[in-house]
Amino acid sequence: MFTATITAENDTIATDDVAAPRRLTRAAVTTDSIASDLAPGEPVLEWMIARPAGTAGTRWGTAAAFPTENLFVGVTDGRLVGWSRSGLTGRPLHVKVSLPLDTLADIAVDGDGRICTVHVHCTDGSTASFGADRTESRADSFVAVVSDCLAAIRQERSALR
Repeated sequence: MFTATITAENDTIATDDVAAPRRLTRAAVTTDSIASDLAPGEPVLEWMIARPAGTAGTRWGTAAAFPTENLFVGVTDGRLVGWSRSGLTGRPLHVKVSLPLDTLADIAVDGDGRICTVHVHCTDGSTASFGADRTESRADSFVAVVSDCLAAIRQERSALR
């Protein structure tokens, strides 16, 4: 599996997969596209390409912040960030949504095949759903990283009590 840590501080990429020059180039282009939207030293822990999942429910509450267009979605230490995507190159363009992780209750992936649906459940009870192609979008890895971040937030909160 390919993992890369992208930081805005010095536009560097640290990876555990040195035999993936194409993916490294793609990650470098992505880093250049999103670096100005990140705080210095704010790493993108994982990302995925998300597509609207149709009319999976009424958009209300926190989930209504997610636009109904194709997104490049990244997770950092403290927030979920969604960028619009260029129709020509697919690169991230403009931040469309930025939600603190503590506004998320859970994240899950449905579907056993190549095409899956990612559900982002918010603490106010609203849900945003996205379609994703597992081979292209990194959906499983993205969900795992967000789940780990949410678990760390819960553990931190319980330690403060």
